[in-house]
Amino acid sequence: VKYKDVTGRIDLLCEGNIGDTYVVELKFSSNPTHTNPLIPWYMRQLTYYTATIALNKLSEVYGILLLMAYNYETYYIKTIKITPEEAVNILDEMEQRASTLASAKFSSVPPPREKGNWCSICTFRSICFSERLL
Repeated sequence: VKYKDVTGRIDLLCEGNIGDTYVVELKFSSNPTHTNPLIPWYMRQLTYYTATIALNKLSEVYGILLLMAYNYETYYIKTIKITPEEAVNILDEMEQRASTLASAKFSSVPPPREKGNWCSICTFRSICFSERLL
């Protein structure tokens, strides 16, 4: 998937019998439940992929997050539906985030901290330059 300067790889893209489109994002975890702190990140990635396809096809597209245990015995599923109209705003946000991250990369100035539950498992939590949440 490519939108302007942002690229990514969709795990699975399916077409249904009635012309509906599904973007599937597969993730494996030791915590395949709704309590997994990375779900917001996974859903953001799925949302960007789904919005890109919705805008490209000019139709509604469904996104499916399948979070599975490493042994395949348990799983968690979350779904979204994005219209082309919603996709425009979503991709504007994605482009803004990409620009912010690119600026940070080339200027060596860290981007603003994105607060959330994932802070507790972040590798950089001890050196985070912004307000502490832990």
